[in-house]
Amino acid sequence: MPDQGNVTGESRAQSNSWPSDWFDRKAGRDCPLCARGRTDADEYGVRIFAGECSDAYLQREAIQPGYVVVVWRGRHVAEPTDLNPQESSLYWAEVLLVARQLARHYNPAQTNYEIHGNTVPHLHTHVQMRYLNDSPPGKPLPWANKRQLPHHQFENDVRQLRTIFGYRPQGVAD
Repeated sequence: MPDQGNVTGESRAQSNSWPSDWFDRKAGRDCPLCARGRTDADEYGVRIFAGECSDAYLQREAIQPGYVVVVWRGRHVAEPTDLNPQESSLYWAEVLLVARQLARHYNPAQTNYEIHGNTVPHLHTHVQMRYLNDSPPGKPLPWANKRQLPHHQFENDVRQLRTIFGYRPQGVAD
């Protein structure tokens, strides 16, 4: 097997662009998303959807409303190409279900989907609503401008989206 270095031919030991334990992280060692489990909320967001293989979290910080991260909740995988065909079908069906409902709720001009894994190598998809008045149209969102969403707006969106998805956290009464 060829060395998993970079395109310049540097070996893993020579490269300074990735952490030295990167391939261990990709394999799932000390994965924060696996360790966190299927929590209803964390410092980043609040769960609005619990699917068969994924959870969707409305993000507290965003450039604009409707920014959701869908997290794979099966065995640890870093890339969508690590999924078998059945897992892949189920994951993408759930990502698209979430995106469709978000689009109905927020009525965006466009929905963007991003998969990175450069910081946390655990499969997750960023679903972002794009609006006619957002900046800059036709280009990626300027993430340096992200901010905490107003609390009342965020909590109202959480309630409405949980209702749309039929999701009620454990221990929450009607």
